[in-house]
Amino acid sequence: MNSLISELKTEDKLEYQFFPLPGPTLKFQVKANNDAHIAFTQALGEGEPMYEVFIGGWNNSKSAIRKNKQKPDVATVETPGILTEAGHKGFWITVRGGTIFVGYDGESSSFLSYQDPEPFPVHYYGVCTGWGATGEWFIEGKCLVHYYGVCTGWGAAGEWFIEGIGVGMGLFYLVSIFFNSSYSLDFFLFFLFLLAFVAHKILRLLV
Repeated sequence: MNSLISELKTEDKLEYQFFPLPGPTLKFQVKANNDAHIAFTQALGEGEPMYEVFIGGWNNSKSAIRKNKQKPDVATVETPGILTEAGHKGFWITVRGGTIFVGYDGESSSFLSYQDPEPFPVHYYGVCTGWGATGEWFIEGKCLVHYYGVCTGWGAAGEWFIEGIGVGMGLFYLVSIFFNSSYSLDFFLFFLFLLAFVAHKILRLLV
């Protein structure tokens, strides 16, 4: 795994923590005894439509893909001992055009896949653990945008100056949403550099 790696801990709660999807492929490492769950959604938060990938479910014996929390699962595979509390295991998940591939870090082939006949675009992902397991995650590109809310009321109006919104990351998020999350952060940084270079040349011509 390379740059922009963030650490995250999940409790034994089966409550997803959601983030903008940084690209079509999500790369991560997780340390858990069982049940590392990853959700992919169109809107921020849990709800239909959504895909769920279960790694090390059923007492760390199987992995599966589920759509809209409905059973039976759309894809399952036997994966005994796939997770361990002794150390982090690396995985990648690619979601593109309704096709989901799940593979081991360092391997190009997938061990679990599903082709959705009724696909939908995904813009967010969430992670959680449960069924007696907590998790420690290293996720590539997790912290791109943070969400928070502010308001006033009861007869009061407000003016806000908020530090640290992160214009660049916000622009990347908007670009990724517009292009259905198909561009990586590296592409966006290159695009931003190219835009700054062109603007510099134009300013030199005008001066």
